[in-house]
Amino acid sequence: MISGSKFSNVEIGGESKITEIELQKGQAIANHSHDCWVEHCYCLSGELMVYLEGDFKVKLTNGEKLQINSRSNHKILNVSEGVSNLLIIQDAVRPGC
Repeated sequence: MISGSKFSNVEIGGESKITEIELQKGQAIANHSHDCWVEHCYCLSGELMVYLEGDFKVKLTNGEKLQINSRSNHKILNVSEGVSNLLIIQDAVRPGC
């Protein structure tokens, strides 16, 4: 859990998860990866910087999205002056994963 953030999570039939996260200014989701999930990140408000493997980074603003493949290391940082909201949809890469 991210200290000081708001977080809600819904699992859909074990094959998908939907998570909404509110990040305060400067807050980050630490570098991590998922063995079994493809992650679809949607910026609902604010500005987010997504740091990917190989020193790549992508800035997301309101309404923009990014797909992160399984086993890809990534970190998400709120770079806006206020709160940013992020919707993450995770889909299993194979049944029963």
